Amino acid sequence: MSVADVPSTTFNPKVRWWTDNEWLSKYDRFLTPDKRPAADRHRILDRRFTLQAFAASVRHLHGATAECGVYRGTGSALICATLQNTYVGEKHFGFDSFEGLPEVGRHDADWKKGQLASAFDVAANHLSEFSDNCELVKGWIPDCFGIAADKRFRLVHVDVDLEAATRESLEFFYPRAVPGALFIFDDHGFLSCPGARKATNEFLADRPEHLVELTTGQAIFYKRGSC
Repeated sequence: MSVADVPSTTFNPKVRWWTDNEWLSKYDRFLTPDKRPAADRHRILDRRFTLQAFAASVRHLHGATAECGVYRGTGSALICATLQNTYVGEKHFGFDSFEGLPEVGRHDADWKKGQLASAFDVAANHLSEFSDNCELVKGWIPDCFGIAADKRFRLVHVDVDLEAATRESLEFFYPRAVPGALFIFDDHGFLSCPGARKATNEFLADRPEHLVELTTGQAIFYKRGSC
């Protein structure tokens, strides 16, 4: 695929990132089509670019990385590819039930239990080239986090859609994040994920970090503290 294949009405033709094939050529093999009817990777190409661009901002930090909500493995692949050769004694952890969403809460809009299921093997195959520094952990959040309890993290990608799982991810990873660590939330600005937004806003309400909302629907903050 080339960015030239993207319909001109999808993104502003004067914006450099999608007219330049350099970034896309490095990641194209990871950008699998969306499984939803009549949707493809163009629908979320801006979020893919944003994830790899922000991941690059923590190359200088030491620590593990994590993704909460792996689905088919595209996000984890982008993180691993961007930070390749920087995992010195550390690894990337991908956490997912691979059975779809758990029970949803009253703030979780129209999501249903079992939505977004995807086979473990699909993600594992997608991430096979990173097997030396990538570990997929199958289980429900937060129970599956125990394997990483003694790790420190420089990047956490939260893509779980729901209120409880977002809050539980923050409660686990925030105290384990190194100063300067990046937290990036895939769902924060989407009307379909009010519970995830609520959980993040409430968690940060009495903390020093400032959450920055992006036009892609994502949001990010960097962990405060001295390196």
